[in-house]
Amino acid sequence: MVLDIMSGSTQYSAIDLMDGFYQILMREDDVPLTAVSSPSGMLWEWLVMPQRLKNAPATFNRMISNLLRPFRSFAPSYFDDIFIHNRAEGGMTDVAAHLQQLRQVFQVMRDNQLYANLKKCIFCAPKIPVLGSYVSKNGVRANPDKIEAICAWPTPGPVTTPAMAGSRDVSPQLLEELRVDCASVVAATQGRRHVVVAPGTPGCFRHGEDLLIHRARLDAA
Repeated sequence: MVLDIMSGSTQYSAIDLMDGFYQILMREDDVPLTAVSSPSGMLWEWLVMPQRLKNAPATFNRMISNLLRPFRSFAPSYFDDIFIHNRAEGGMTDVAAHLQQLRQVFQVMRDNQLYANLKKCIFCAPKIPVLGSYVSKNGVRANPDKIEAICAWPTPGPVTTPAMAGSRDVSPQLLEELRVDCASVVAATQGRRHVVVAPGTPGCFRHGEDLLIHRARLDAA
């Protein structure tokens, strides 16, 4: 859904929140529940939300979604990533409108003491990577790096089939026929501890690989 909302805009920015979970303070009453003992016998308690708490991802995602709710038309989020996108509107250029939207998001971050990792941020770009794909005014495109990685894979065997099947979910909305074409590959991973590669799986893998390469070339054209 995030990809569909963002495609077709002309200006994009991506903000990566630094140390996501650690930006949420623990409630004072809950701090003792996070206590862990060290090899030296000392007791440590977390003052911020630690990793691996069962509901930590949901808590963090809900907080970001609620803070950005007024801006969801131009600033969707996915966990610790905030994406800003827009077109020219209201007599303003796309750049001017984009800078205005960035200021609004920055103000929310400042008010709530959310910090960004500048090394991972992208500002005012014609396209940005989002959830394994690239989004631009031309729509959603496959990530060339992922295509190259798939093309470098050998024909799958019993061990590599599950990983390969997962990697094929690069951009399903771009290549829906790939799901049908690789049905035998996915079926080989369902409900079995020891994967058995069906006779047609290697050929299916190569044909699916050709489809991905063809799509990547169309995207680059």
